[in-house]
Amino acid sequence: MTGLHSFNLLNEIIDLHKKYFPDKRTHRLNLKERIIMVFFKLKQGLSFAILGILFNYLSSETFRITYNVMIPQLAQIFQSLVYWPSKQETSSKVLSRDFSGWSNNLY
Repeated sequence: MTGLHSFNLLNEIIDLHKKYFPDKRTHRLNLKERIIMVFFKLKQGLSFAILGILFNYLSSETFRITYNVMIPQLAQIFQSLVYWPSKQETSSKVLSRDFSGWSNNLY
C-alpha cells in the first residue's frame, strides 16, 4: 500500500533520514509513522482527512504540515538515487517518440 517493497527498505530510509535530519523536537508520530504516512499519500493519493482516520491520531491540518515538511527532506535523500533526465533529453525523446533508450522499470 505504500510502494515500499520491504521492511528493510523502510528501515534504510529511516536510517538515512535520522542521519541527515535528526529530530530536534518531539512529534506525535514517530519517524517510521511519518515516513509511512508520506508514502501512503504518494502511492494511494489519500486525503489528509483519511490519513487522520487511518492513523487515528491527528487532524488533517497536522498531517498536511507533516507531509509538507517531510517531502523536501525525502526528496533531498532520494535526489542522488533517482535519475532525472534533462529537459532537453525528455523533449527530444517525446518529440521523436523514441523511448528505446529508457528503461521500462517503473517500480
